[in-house]
Amino acid sequence: MCNNKSVNLSYIILMMQSLRVFYTKLISLFLLTASLDAEPFGLSAPSDAPGYPSRAADLDALPGFQNPPAGYGQVPFWWWTGDDLDEDRLLWQVRELHAKGISGVQVNYSHTDSPGWPSDSKHPDIFSDEWWKFYTRVSEECGKLGMGISLSTYTLDWDNGGENLFKKLFYDKPELNAIELISNNHTFKPGESKAVTCIDGVFAAWAYRVDNGVLQRGGTDLTKLINKSQLSWEAPADSDWQVWTYGARQHAGTLNPLLAESGDTVVKGFYQQFEDNNKGSSKGLNFFFNDELEVGLKKFAWNKDFHVEFFKRKGYNLFDALPAMWAEMGGVTPKVRIDYADVRMALMEERYFEPIYNWHTQRGIIYGCDNHGRGLDPHAYGDYFRATRWYSAPGHDTPGGRADVTKGKVSSSIAKLYQRPRVWLEAYHSLGWGATPERLMFATRENYLYGCTLFNLHGLYYSTHGSHWEWAPPCYHFRMPYWAHMGTFLKYFDRLSYLMSQGDAVADVAVIYPVTPYEAETNGEEATQAAFHLGNRLMAAGINFDFIDHQSIARANIKDGQLVVENANASYKVLVFPNMEAARWNNLEKATALTDAGGLVLSVGKLPAISDHAGADDPALNDLLAKAIAPQDRPA
Repeated sequence: MCNNKSVNLSYIILMMQSLRVFYTKLISLFLLTASLDAEPFGLSAPSDAPGYPSRAADLDALPGFQNPPAGYGQVPFWWWTGDDLDEDRLLWQVRELHAKGISGVQVNYSHTDSPGWPSDSKHPDIFSDEWWKFYTRVSEECGKLGMGISLSTYTLDWDNGGENLFKKLFYDKPELNAIELISNNHTFKPGESKAVTCIDGVFAAWAYRVDNGVLQRGGTDLTKLINKSQLSWEAPADSDWQVWTYGARQHAGTLNPLLAESGDTVVKGFYQQFEDNNKGSSKGLNFFFNDELEVGLKKFAWNKDFHVEFFKRKGYNLFDALPAMWAEMGGVTPKVRIDYADVRMALMEERYFEPIYNWHTQRGIIYGCDNHGRGLDPHAYGDYFRATRWYSAPGHDTPGGRADVTKGKVSSSIAKLYQRPRVWLEAYHSLGWGATPERLMFATRENYLYGCTLFNLHGLYYSTHGSHWEWAPPCYHFRMPYWAHMGTFLKYFDRLSYLMSQGDAVADVAVIYPVTPYEAETNGEEATQAAFHLGNRLMAAGINFDFIDHQSIARANIKDGQLVVENANASYKVLVFPNMEAARWNNLEKATALTDAGGLVLSVGKLPAISDHAGADDPALNDLLAKAIAPQDRPA
């Protein structure tokens, strides 16, 4: 691993170019490789699912390129707002879209300007009996035409206090609400005896020794001493002490994704309703979408069994070091924070994200997203990579007719490393009514260069309400003067979507997506800036790369001087740590093995000084870094 003191971006780019890692032609980015028996995470889709690519090594892509199969066409956001729904009007619009080769429609609801931004639903109300009559009639028509239809959760699942569908279905039920871990502490002098008042919702109390002003790991359980919100205790006379009390605060109007079966609850109450109201069939059903998902809490998300799960997964009692979530406990502090974040994210995945993903994938339904942060905030949901890998079409928006290399590479890297079939491009809201096909063509081709493979034009208006209603204009469809020619335009991207979805993209460079510095509460923003700046410089230099998460590195093997990620058809000659003060121990071990095998491991900025092995001030970490340093004949 080369330190940054003399290794700048120009040197890194020069080294990578010497490995002949560059674009020759756009098509050279893609290599058809052997198919996998199953996706590495979650269930597999039916073999005939529309819009799912082939990974077969002997695939002849030409027929599909000439005439793309179902599922590769454009999927617009269809805003059912502005006017009351009318069946004839809805069916005319579906048929007009089908005539231009559109694969499906994504029903959306905007919000009003009222406090809490409630969904702007005209007649009928969403999920009412009359609404289902409209929806199922349109779904039947889509099924006949080979199109997909579903409902976006935009505005419907926001937990900001507004009136919406998820509030009625889930958030108003206290037993489903998110829980926050809270604490309070009291200082005891040696031998001091006193009573303290416990915090609301108290469920545990522990005493910790204080040496030289630093809390010490390992404590004394005082929970049994709590009596009617009071705790009386006499401190031992050998040192100063702190008594910490822990409680749980429920947040009304939210959903707890750490709750067992929380994902199944959402499936039953929301997604399954579409199948049940479509005569028990998935025909005509495709392209569900999470837009700006609101779920759970942040750092202190909690559940009643959290400490039990923590012990199972980490092998030590969380309460022995729980104050480290708020205060310093010496070198172990960042380790505890990383471990807590890891368990929190694992429970969220297993109990919320994965069951919803599995429901869609079992039915061959493409499940996309434009999640908070759009990949630009690695710490979104706790770990953006781990949350967003539970979509069959990880995605993002690019407002105003622009392309975004960072968003594109984050979404496409997730899809590649977890073998998700598509990368969703939510395209060009708020570009305005002057949007031209030329602008759309250039921006979309660039976004596809960065890995997008599912084209979603933001605007398709059910109504403009006499030209007085619009939502993030324009509408790119039958309200535009060039609509008569859009079939040819869209066919271009049907073919590109098909071609660039098949096989697996190839990149020799992996830049670590810097989540661990946020978890350790070190230099997350600085690491993110370094990672994204490097990514932009690499692309400008014609060097393809992927962002890689710590779990993909952990499951990788070293073969022929490369980091080979199992079950992902991905291999890398170069691994870059972007200014990360904190990193996972197993990632550093893999970096060492890659260096030993002749691969190139680089660090832009600070070398890791913290890991989940023992936290900070770890002699073993220094030894490991010494083994990972590149050979002396490389610039130091």
